[in-house]
Amino acid sequence: MGLDSRDYERMLDVATAILHTHQPERLWPWLAEELLESLHGTAAIHKDEEWTENRGTVHAWTSGGVAEVDPRTGRHVRIGLPFPWYMRGDALCLPATGSEILGPAWYDGEAADRAREAFDADDVLGLPVASQDGVVRGFLVYHRAEDFTDRERAYAERIQPLLAGADAQSHRLRRWRSSVSESEERAAEYRLTPREVVVLGLLAEALPAVAIARRLGVSVRTVHKHVQNVYRKLGTSDRVSTILRAQWAGLIASGARTPHDARHPATSFSGHTPHPAIRKTAH
Repeated sequence: MGLDSRDYERMLDVATAILHTHQPERLWPWLAEELLESLHGTAAIHKDEEWTENRGTVHAWTSGGVAEVDPRTGRHVRIGLPFPWYMRGDALCLPATGSEILGPAWYDGEAADRAREAFDADDVLGLPVASQDGVVRGFLVYHRAEDFTDRERAYAERIQPLLAGADAQSHRLRRWRSSVSESEERAAEYRLTPREVVVLGLLAEALPAVAIARRLGVSVRTVHKHVQNVYRKLGTSDRVSTILRAQWAGLIASGARTPHDARHPATSFSGHTPHPAIRKTAH
């Protein structure tokens, strides 16, 4: 039995949720619930960090919500199949079960015993979504039947790229939050107000005072006042030195433009020359 329109509708819902989320910590429980329902699982576990025998958080969900994982079960989840055998080089494998990797020996192993006791499951499907520095991230879905159906396997393969997208989005959001937090700390060190930080960012876009005033809905005189405050607090006297100082201090991205770039759009700090079509539209 293959996938039907309802399966594709569910995957569309997953894609929409990934694109619109700003809180990835809320996304993973919802994705775990989706996997449990679509794959008829008894438990889903999200792996987002390196696991060793005695270290690594095991986030588990069942149809009843968040599930507690005792230390013994957590140990077998971390060292058991399929993640430790998943990677071949740098390429992610397709979803696979413990029984596929070990064969009939899987059902006689201690990891399978723990799966039956803790999750009322006969097998486990691994869904790797990313690999970085030798650490595999993804989901484990435990299943009561001894084999996943063709439809369940097809669904797992189709949703795998979406889960990979969710993982990438989650890590981008975390990095963004971290950078915002660091920028706020650095701004506090220079005693910059939130409005002065905004003005500094607009200066980095090489906007003139009139455009900044229009963007912020204030007078040009107010913009000049903010700019002078920024100069004073950063110890600078003009836009170029202010932007370079702000880049050095980590207040703005190092790739920000300067007024020199605005006057000479065909060049940049990197020394690269844009494509002729870009130069044509820039003048």
